[in-house]
Amino acid sequence: MDTSKVEDKDITTVKGGALGSSQRSSDTRPDCVPSIEALQEENERLNEKVKCKICLKENIHFVFMPCAHLVACLPCGMTASKCMKCFTVIVEKRKIYLE
Repeated sequence: MDTSKVEDKDITTVKGGALGSSQRSSDTRPDCVPSIEALQEENERLNEKVKCKICLKENIHFVFMPCAHLVACLPCGMTASKCMKCFTVIVEKRKIYLE
């Protein structure tokens, strides 16, 4: 009997079987659960979406009509006469609540 073939087969079994499963069991988090880093990135991305596109400090509080863009906080929106995104003349400003 050729022992080199048996040893290769045993090594393959360990790599694919026992070793593979022990690596998976050390990571108790399922693949469908996002990492903390991914959640933090998503949180930052969502926070950027609700920030004023002019000052980048306050949350958006106005929708401009007729274009319906959400771009300005209260101080920036009060002084605007044209939409900062499409430059349409603002006919009406509606206060919105995103919180």
